[in-house]
Amino acid sequence: MRKRPLGYFFIEEEKANMSDAKYTRQYTEANMEGACVNGLRQYLVTIEEHISQEFSIQAEDIDQAMDKAKGAYCRGQLVVQPSAPVARLMMARSEDTKEETEWKEF
Repeated sequence: MRKRPLGYFFIEEEKANMSDAKYTRQYTEANMEGACVNGLRQYLVTIEEHISQEFSIQAEDIDQAMDKAKGAYCRGQLVVQPSAPVARLMMARSEDTKEETEWKEF
């Protein structure tokens, strides 16, 4: 089985179960490898959202506070609740030329 992108989703299929004509049509429809369709190229845009929450930690110094918070977070004792993002970042890359933008806040 091989994975083949279709828009933003991935589907699995066995080429052996498809005729060559059907496979070629689906390959073209999926616009794989960033191929041009109507003069447009395929780009992957990644959006990252940051959320935050403050937690009160008792410690002897600031480094110990960070260590305690990290341990509590890893054990599931500190959980950041869903909230409005405090930062949003975006970047894009071309599937065929591998051109890539920097992360930009928006």
